[in-house]
Amino acid sequence: MSTKIVCNICSSGFDNEAKYKRHLKTKRHIKNIEAIGNMGSINNNKDQLEEKTYTQNDLDKVKLPYEKRIEELKKQTQVLDIQLYSEQFEKKSLNYELKSIKCVIDANYRELERNKEQIDKYHDDLEATLQQNIELEKRVKERSCCFL
Repeated sequence: MSTKIVCNICSSGFDNEAKYKRHLKTKRHIKNIEAIGNMGSINNNKDQLEEKTYTQNDLDKVKLPYEKRIEELKKQTQVLDIQLYSEQFEKKSLNYELKSIKCVIDANYRELERNKEQIDKYHDDLEATLQQNIELEKRVKERSCCFL
């Protein structure tokens, strides 16, 4: 069974204690320890900086611009809501107008179809009348030839 000695600071493993003790004296290990020590002192400085006490006046000074901005945004939202409502109303109005125009166009189309049918009927009647007139004219000519 092999047991390894591990240096958690450097994340290195060693086969025996002699190699581990030699590692403890290396520059790499010493630099890692110093870096860890410096991080601790930086954290302490940060903790000291964060322990400042704020007054209600400080809070009000910070809060006031945000509240003003929130009010401005609320007003803008209300204006946009009104614009949206008017645009929706205008859209509905245009849709009703479009439907009305479509109905007028359909009525005009039906009227044109009726007029076309009447014209076709008159045309057929006119052709029939013209044909009768031609036949009558032929008969008149035939009879007039007989009288002459």
